[in-house]
Amino acid sequence: MIIVSFFATLKSEVDAVEFETWVREEWSPKLNGKDGPKGMTGQIAKGDRGPAKGHYLGAVYFDSASTRDWYFPVEGEGLSAAGRQEIEACGFAEAFDKFWEFADAEWRGDGLVIS
Repeated sequence: MIIVSFFATLKSEVDAVEFETWVREEWSPKLNGKDGPKGMTGQIAKGDRGPAKGHYLGAVYFDSASTRDWYFPVEGEGLSAAGRQEIEACGFAEAFDKFWEFADAEWRGDGLVIS
């Protein structure tokens, strides 16, 4: 399993309650539902301590490095054409794209699960 982590800061005009409601009602169900993108799930947490307090922490999980590479073949670049097709076919594309209307995200890295 691969974990991709990111640190998200809401844009100045975004209401935190609206964002959190959207994450719970749109983003998470579409990503994590039984019909979500193949081999991908994820979570967003609200930071409550340390440097993340008042910001959001995200993790996207891929079932393997090859699945991650299929969606994102080039480090630091966007979705592949096939990855885009998959998130559109499963209904996650709108939520994937809308995230960027709410927040800016700083990628913190990918990691291979070792435990």
